[in-house]
Amino acid sequence: MFKKIEPLENSKHRELRFSKAKGFGFAKNISAVQLSFSELRFVSRFYPIIFPADGGCIPQALLSLEAGKNLFVDDNGNWKVPYIPVYFRQYPFALVKIEKEEDKYALCLDPDAENFSSVQGEHLFTADGEY
Repeated sequence: MFKKIEPLENSKHRELRFSKAKGFGFAKNISAVQLSFSELRFVSRFYPIIFPADGGCIPQALLSLEAGKNLFVDDNGNWKVPYIPVYFRQYPFALVKIEKEEDKYALCLDPDAENFSSVQGEHLFTADGEY
C-alpha cells in the first residue's frame, strides 16, 4: 500500500495537492491489517481478529486466508462491509513514531499515492506555508 513514506514538510510538499480517494482499490492485495485498540469493538463485528506469532501483541484484522488478497474490497474498489479499519481510512497519511522521542509522532505521507498531484485537488499548505 505505502510505496514511499516521508514526513510532511512545507519546503518539500508546498505545491502538493490532495484529492480524496475514489475507493479502496489500493488495499485489494492486503490480507491482514494492524488495528488500534480503540477500534477493536467495531472491527470485531465484521472481521476475525488475530494476534500473529511474529507480530507481538498488536491485533490485526484478518481480511483473507489467502496471502495477497483482500476479500472485503470488490473489483471496483468498494469496501463490502460498513466498518473500514482506520489504517485504510487514513491512507495516504500516517502517524509515525519519531525514534528516540518518547510519545512524539510525525505526520507522514506517501507522495506517490494517486491522491496527490501538482495540478488537481486541495493544497496541503496555504500560501503562507501553514497546514
